[in-house]
Amino acid sequence: MHSKSVATTLALVLSLGLASCGTAATSASTEGGAEATASTPEDVVYDLYRAHGDRWCHLGDTVTFEAKVIEYLEAEAIGDAGEENVTPADVDLSQFAFQWYYCQHIAETGEIVYVPIEGANGLSYTIDRVTEANLYDNDELEYLLAMFPADATDLSYGSRSNISSIWFCLSAMPEYVEANKAHGVVLDPEGTTTEGDVVAFATDKTGTFEVKLSDAAETEGPVCLYMATIHDGAVVAEDELEVDGSFTYEFDAANSYMLNWYTDAEEPVSFTYEIAGDAGEPYWFSASELEPSDAGLNVYVDALTIRSDGEYQLTVENPWVDADYASSDEGVATVSDDGKIWAVAPGEATITVTQGGETAEVVVTVVE
Repeated sequence: MHSKSVATTLALVLSLGLASCGTAATSASTEGGAEATASTPEDVVYDLYRAHGDRWCHLGDTVTFEAKVIEYLEAEAIGDAGEENVTPADVDLSQFAFQWYYCQHIAETGEIVYVPIEGANGLSYTIDRVTEANLYDNDELEYLLAMFPADATDLSYGSRSNISSIWFCLSAMPEYVEANKAHGVVLDPEGTTTEGDVVAFATDKTGTFEVKLSDAAETEGPVCLYMATIHDGAVVAEDELEVDGSFTYEFDAANSYMLNWYTDAEEPVSFTYEIAGDAGEPYWFSASELEPSDAGLNVYVDALTIRSDGEYQLTVENPWVDADYASSDEGVATVSDDGKIWAVAPGEATITVTQGGETAEVVVTVVE
């Protein structure tokens, strides 16, 4: 994700859907396009509400997504600001059923697939140990919670009994930069040579820092900076700034920060910047130092269909143990040492994955 797309992804937008506990109800349309329920005055209307913003994490972290059920009028009063400290009134949850899903965007076909997560039927869902397969970068993977009436028998997403749903996104923290050092950035509107535009920063000493930009050539548009403040893995604040020279900012040792540089200029822009101040010991993270988990081999899929010009990245659940990949027919599909599948010609091939003495097979069908 580059430029403003990161800011868009991180926006604390509430996805509204409605549930009514009454007998007189008719279908209406909300501003967001979801079906709503028009009720009589004595009815109580409920909605799902995100208990936190989108999640940012490190590989190997334990991450929990959490939602609340609140009265719809309370949700309207909260608005889009996303106040995570809202304490909803007590709600009888026995009148609802819940289901979490993986929401996967299939680039080759343009489809969005909703896969129910087995056993995930509460207001929270926990990933015990995050791997690359859990992240948004894995074909725009998102997590979705849907609410149904308690007597619903079909909990598939898209079922007409689905009365409310919300989405969550999980991303890995980018590379951390150190204070009091120059860092280079190249912003390319074509995206081919962009580098250094998305980074993380953390300090073990709270204080005021000066962010200084230098060596920037004159451009048609200003250099801008989007910053997300992340506390306990969730976005709690956002700032967007036009940077002309330098500015000061209060960085809190209790938080981490995601910085995304961008510009509207039509030509590539390059510059350097420095975050000057007393940050104490520099913060860093290395996934390569994580201990392997004891999870067995899991490649998440056993069959997939891709177009003849398409590709697909296989991901194992336990990336800290080496895996080997092989194709049964390289005239149909090839696979790289890290699990990237490329379609060659229509037909069917089996990709065999071997890891830690275990073997799994993925049947790949290539179509025109």
